[in-house]
Amino acid sequence: MEPSLAEQLLQAMSAFKKMHPRLLSDKSLSSGEMQMLFSAKFLSVHHGAHEPVHVSRLARSLHVSMPAVSQLLRSLEEKQLIERTISKEDRRKVAVALTDRGEQLLASARASLISVAEFVVSSLGEDDTRECIRLLNRIADIASIKYTPPQGDGVPGAQSQGKDETL
Repeated sequence: MEPSLAEQLLQAMSAFKKMHPRLLSDKSLSSGEMQMLFSAKFLSVHHGAHEPVHVSRLARSLHVSMPAVSQLLRSLEEKQLIERTISKEDRRKVAVALTDRGEQLLASARASLISVAEFVVSSLGEDDTRECIRLLNRIADIASIKYTPPQGDGVPGAQSQGKDETL
């Protein structure tokens, strides 16, 4: 019996998601660590300022618990890819910034992803690529209507920020 269309869609999306970490140049990072780096970078420049990102903001953005974020950040800090800074005004607030090594790793990873995307575009052609982009955006919009995480997603005091801000 052939899988339903919903199951086939999930399988295709899963295959695409599994491919992402294999494309990255640094195989020593887990996909969670890589997503944390991309998110920290994205959030630090999101409003035009290259500012460190608070850990609670990362947790909300990624829809994961503070302990999970702390564990990933500890690993990234040990690998010298990020630095954590405790606020002088409020010692409960911790900000995260990428190190030069973290910035270099992300630049390399992004170049790898762009190279694959360019190959896909050249293989599909312009019209099919535009249609694929349109459909992927539509899927994301439709899925975001069905899935709205709980307020703060388990992060004490967190407010929903609307649209997901991950890469």
